[in-house]
Amino acid sequence: MKIRIFIFLVIVFEISNVFAQTGKIVKLEIWENGNVAFLLDPQLTTCNGQLILNKSSPGFKTQYAAILLAKALDRPVRLYLGGCKPADEYGDSYNFIRYLYLD
Repeated sequence: MKIRIFIFLVIVFEISNVFAQTGKIVKLEIWENGNVAFLLDPQLTTCNGQLILNKSSPGFKTQYAAILLAKALDRPVRLYLGGCKPADEYGDSYNFIRYLYLD
């Protein structure tokens, strides 16, 4: 029974830790190690305000392609964020993207 309660609490925490943000990409940084950081308008107030795509993350290439397309077309993106996490090889605290949609 305690295991079920624990699993339930973990699921609730994960769901509550995801929130949505919509905006246009106003700054795009391509780092030496292959990571991609960017800013939205309106700017986020969580973490350090930037979003991160770590090159080592599953789905990096697809998310990066979607970010480039949105920037090139000047289209908004809708992001579902999963809290803060460090950038590979750099640390700090960046918004972590769970889902990305082109609006």
